Amino acid sequence: MSLYLLQECATIDISAQKVAENGGLAIIHRACGGPYGGEFINQEYRRLLTNICGGEVLREFKENHIYDYTDMMKNFETKKKTFGGQAVLQGAVLYGHNPRIVSSRTCNYTYGVAVTAPFQHDVHDSTKLFIDNEEEMCDDIFHKCYTIDEQVDMGERRSISLTYNYEDETTQVKRKEDGKVEIYISENQNPMYVTDQGTTLHAVIHVPPPGGLWPPISHGRVELERGGTEMIGTYIDKITGARTSTKFEFLPKLENEFRRRLYDPQNVLLQSVDWDS
Repeated sequence: MSLYLLQECATIDISAQKVAENGGLAIIHRACGGPYGGEFINQEYRRLLTNICGGEVLREFKENHIYDYTDMMKNFETKKKTFGGQAVLQGAVLYGHNPRIVSSRTCNYTYGVAVTAPFQHDVHDSTKLFIDNEEEMCDDIFHKCYTIDEQVDMGERRSISLTYNYEDETTQVKRKEDGKVEIYISENQNPMYVTDQGTTLHAVIHVPPPGGLWPPISHGRVELERGGTEMIGTYIDKITGARTSTKFEFLPKLENEFRRRLYDPQNVLLQSVDWDS
């Protein structure tokens, strides 16, 4: 087994990886880092020149020979980008030819599904209490599927069974509406509610009612499957076997201002699709 560190040099993202027995790559620690590449390296280069030549000499050189100073910094920038670009390009080509070369990845977040559960007075927050068909229920429960820092293999699936009850008269209007399976991410290992601090709505599976009308009691399950840098969320109806799926990002970095979020539940372009099993 070979262990090594991978570093990306635009903004520093460091990841620990190992070569698995099957020849694929296993990411054993989620990427971490900060704004320590690019301009940070330029600043360190100028600081090195100052230490070697002295601050006064460097200032005079910059003031009296600005074109030479600019050429010097451009040459440094070119060599820096050439080295970093070649490494990134080689990695991108390898991954493009064989996306499965990364056989496992480490979760940046805890992933889960919003559910309801029977209310327990000694466990649950009283503000989450509601009555459903004369039964006390707890809303906004975070049902965990994957845990932050956990290693997840390519194609690995986790599932949860769901039951929707439309027997009450007040819920009859909802029988014609799309069901919504909300998928959340959290910075915590064991969030209790989807409203906890550090927890964010990440994706929604919109499930159309079978035949245009949900039965009084509907049973199904949700599967989350890791595929590359994406995750596939699928709702499977227990009676009809119909599958409704959506793709969303497996490795979001919400704290990184240099990387936009690829999948956003508020984006109207994010649509669920019906896929054949």
